[in-house]
Amino acid sequence: MKIYNVPDSDSDFESSESDADTGADSFDDAASTTSSLRDEGVDTASTSPSPIPSPPSSIAKAGSTNAEVESLTLCLSKLEISETLSQNRHPAGDSTSTIRAFLKLPLGRALCPNIIAHNQHAQSLLDDARVEWGVQWEIARGVVKELWTWDDVIAGIPKLKGSNADVACKVPQVLRDESIVGSTPLGVWSELDREEKATRECPERRLGLMGTWEGVPSWHGGQIQQIARLVRPDKASESKFKVVLEPMESRRSHRYARFLGSRRVIQIKINDKLVMEEKDAVIEFLSQKFVLMGRVFIPFHSKDGGTYMVETDEDFERKAQRWCADERRMSFVDFMEWHNPFLLNNNQVVSKLVTRYALGLSNSVPVLEFAPDSIFFIEDIYAPHPGLAKAPTEKIMTDGAGFMNNAALKAIRDHMGSSFPPTAVQGRIDGAKGLWVRHPTDDSTTPRIWIRASQNKIKNTLLDRPHRIFELVAPSHPTLGDSLTQQSILNIYHNGVSPEKLVKLFEQGLREEVAPLLDWDDPIKLLDAVNKAGGVSGARMARIANAASRALGLSRGEWRHDDVAATEDSGGDGAGELGPATYTGRNPYSGCPHSTYEAILDMLQAGFEPKTNKVLRDYLKRAAANTLNAAIEKYRIPLKESLWAFVIPDPFAVHPMKHPTGTVIADPLGILKEGEIFCRSSASLTDPITGLPFEVITGDVVIGRYPMRLPSDLQKVRAVNVPELSKWTDVIIASVRGERSLASLLSGGDMDGDTVHIFREAEIVENFQSKPFSSPPPDLMNNFEKDVETVTAFCTRLVGLSHREAAKAYQKVLLGNLRSSATGLYSMFHDHAVEKYGYSHPTTIRLAYIFNELLDSSKSGLRLREEVFNADKKEFGKKPEPFGVLADLKLAGAKFGAELEKQFQKAANFVDDKDPPKDKDLIAPYEKIATYCNNLESLKKVNPNLSPVHAMLVEELGRMRKHVWDSQEMFNTKAGESRAKRERSEQQGKKPVRGGSASKTDQDDIMLAPAMSYHQPIQDIHLLGNLEEIKASFAYSVAPTGKFAWSVAFTDLCLIKARKDPSGFAPVLRKFDERKVLSSAVVRGLNKTKENEVF
Repeated sequence: MKIYNVPDSDSDFESSESDADTGADSFDDAASTTSSLRDEGVDTASTSPSPIPSPPSSIAKAGSTNAEVESLTLCLSKLEISETLSQNRHPAGDSTSTIRAFLKLPLGRALCPNIIAHNQHAQSLLDDARVEWGVQWEIARGVVKELWTWDDVIAGIPKLKGSNADVACKVPQVLRDESIVGSTPLGVWSELDREEKATRECPERRLGLMGTWEGVPSWHGGQIQQIARLVRPDKASESKFKVVLEPMESRRSHRYARFLGSRRVIQIKINDKLVMEEKDAVIEFLSQKFVLMGRVFIPFHSKDGGTYMVETDEDFERKAQRWCADERRMSFVDFMEWHNPFLLNNNQVVSKLVTRYALGLSNSVPVLEFAPDSIFFIEDIYAPHPGLAKAPTEKIMTDGAGFMNNAALKAIRDHMGSSFPPTAVQGRIDGAKGLWVRHPTDDSTTPRIWIRASQNKIKNTLLDRPHRIFELVAPSHPTLGDSLTQQSILNIYHNGVSPEKLVKLFEQGLREEVAPLLDWDDPIKLLDAVNKAGGVSGARMARIANAASRALGLSRGEWRHDDVAATEDSGGDGAGELGPATYTGRNPYSGCPHSTYEAILDMLQAGFEPKTNKVLRDYLKRAAANTLNAAIEKYRIPLKESLWAFVIPDPFAVHPMKHPTGTVIADPLGILKEGEIFCRSSASLTDPITGLPFEVITGDVVIGRYPMRLPSDLQKVRAVNVPELSKWTDVIIASVRGERSLASLLSGGDMDGDTVHIFREAEIVENFQSKPFSSPPPDLMNNFEKDVETVTAFCTRLVGLSHREAAKAYQKVLLGNLRSSATGLYSMFHDHAVEKYGYSHPTTIRLAYIFNELLDSSKSGLRLREEVFNADKKEFGKKPEPFGVLADLKLAGAKFGAELEKQFQKAANFVDDKDPPKDKDLIAPYEKIATYCNNLESLKKVNPNLSPVHAMLVEELGRMRKHVWDSQEMFNTKAGESRAKRERSEQQGKKPVRGGSASKTDQDDIMLAPAMSYHQPIQDIHLLGNLEEIKASFAYSVAPTGKFAWSVAFTDLCLIKARKDPSGFAPVLRKFDERKVLSSAVVRGLNKTKENEVF
């Protein structure tokens, strides 16, 4: 019996391998299939609002024929699938018995323990005192870093009681008598308290969709990340490696963290160099169970440059505590089976099965819970594939794209607070992943979802809430404006676009982006230019939204194809390591933004002008250089007319089923013809010739998808206007007709959330010539090793081992994806081959395909052969100098850079910048009190009986000066360390990070320690009023042209300046200020007037 095309083999679930019986041959059987469904009581023509028939009320009875069951497989609900698989999940047979025997092994428990931080006596006291987990984490961090001892911990326990929010930030103060100003940003501890309360009272709340919790609307759990790093010990040790705990973060949320609780998952970050040099030793080390404060964590998956560990129900030298819900923990085997049951997914190689654990680690937001009978499973649409038993990936025309009705999309809109329902949503549900598109005809008010066979990766019978909640990764969203990069430039050049046209576009884009940064006559227009160049508003919105930024459409998963140099660094020292851990965008003590662009914005808003302030002038020069250098180094060509969006199949394509009677569309293969696309933007586009707005793109365009390394990765297609498709906005709709899917032609893509770029500039489109598909070398797979051990064979082998050997062998399979990334190197190898052999040479094609395979290696299980890598590295290991069109662009960029330098000198309008005048507004607060104290000293010489209060004031001023000087000394030390580190990186050929990064944490700020020292309370200050203002003024006075004052007192200096502005200043909270966006109408208005005549 074959139910919904899945139980026979794992390949029926794979987007790359689909059953031929439902492929090309079924195209001819649509009528008979629909008739068979109707015979079962399903009226597909008149009673169902959907082109995909509603499921029958009950599944085929035991006496049904195979043909009758086959007819039901076209559309079965999750409820029916669960019932059927449950009935058939325990068949008799050797393989089933073997798998059951394997699952009964003490996997996890039999592993050797490795102690991260633990003391039996201290842990007993901590549990008895009910010390919260966040506090225990901070205790363990300090123990691991040897900041305090277990004796210190035991002595301090009475002072460590209380909530995470109240106590966790005070751990260094209690155990080390060290005062730290401020609390962990973004309410990490408050969020942990909120989640802990949910865990103890109602764990289902963590899954979300249960309304407001503890004052937070639409709350869900799993928003805290526990981070650790694998390092080599600084001192001689029995172990080759050591796990170092980092500050908790709040950046993302995934299914496992919501299901188990944030505190049950730890991510160990592992340096790429460490894996490259000692992969086997690293895996050997990680094939243990890790003990943290008496709790046992076991690694279960490798992803994103590290390994994830889960807390199990095992305890090490401690007793489970009911007050913290220890009884709700799962065993290691139960957790693994909950997500990916071996018995139901055993017809595949084990290395492929373990990659499916990545599905539960996607950053997502729970947005909608579907009823079991509203989750449907349907087949894909296939291109003809005669002579093949299974359809290859490129023949799956709907690969990765299912349906969701408008009721569901409206519910998602309401949950996320969007303006309108999205056309498509990328997400995860049950064992499926991909993109879900608005259903063409279903108008039910009950949310429904249709899952394609290519989307469904894991079979399970569970109907629990976690498996029925749709987890939103990203919505369809208008992304207007695009750019060419080195990859697309080489492809476009190879396909007929001349260097002259590319250089013209390059120069035009540079001028439009950089020139406004040197127009200093109007601070408001300058502020707007900086905001756009640095993407400040978008970065702030994404930072505020935090983990939900991508799900809200505020940020998108970007294509990263550059080689990133990794460094093995075990961190800073002392209390600085125990400060704020989450990225806030600015130094938490001084208020100085990490980003150059944000610093410029704040200074402009405070009233500073680049013509009179050297620091602001330097920032602007750096911003202009950063913008220019980024464009030159990455060969980035801005394109205002282009855009990018999700690609989806024609939504009216429902083959092998039929559209309901009475619908406009009759063809089950949809509307679009082969080679056609449809794209309508919800935001107005502008015609570059007429200047008129429009929404639907028409005419010839060039489309592509990263990576773009093959001649055929970019294609010229025809964009058409089809009114019937007008409600599918902000996506690129592709035809399902032809010999292969359009997405697969573009660098082997699919439709599970891949973004496709539409290049519309005439300079590109008019001269571009598409190339036929670049076939892979016939011996491509000879470059790789692949595990072929099936799940059954794997279980058979492990059952014959000792418990410890079996558990360790299982861990090594789970961690098999842990490998150093060679994609960056193969990116360089490919560039070198282009320069040496040409773009379409067989060697270049081979390297491009290896690059693409390496990108997907975590899912495919392929491992590059060491001898292949060594041979390629030997021939292509040196980065080539700019060649061909890239050399032309580099030269054009250098010329523009020289022109820019001249413009900067002209705008600065100064000759000698070594000794510029001090800002009178900034120096005034200190000079006023200093002058007063000097006068008192003079009076004291005349009148020795002057009041002692006056002497105290002079003494306090001296104490304040010393405090600032001490902070300046620390600043100079840190600045020297930073320069030395930068010089070492430059000597090693590593590129410096410019302009700040939205991916760093506040811990990465080199000035965190000096700013914290500067803001420590000064003892016995009673008479000095406006102390912070005077301190900032003095800090500025000691180095008026340097960065010291701005690094430690940025906000205070801005306040001093703003108060002196004759137009007045508006006090505003930071949380409101960062949500403001300068209206384009204001900018246009200022083009017609002068700012000083308005304010």
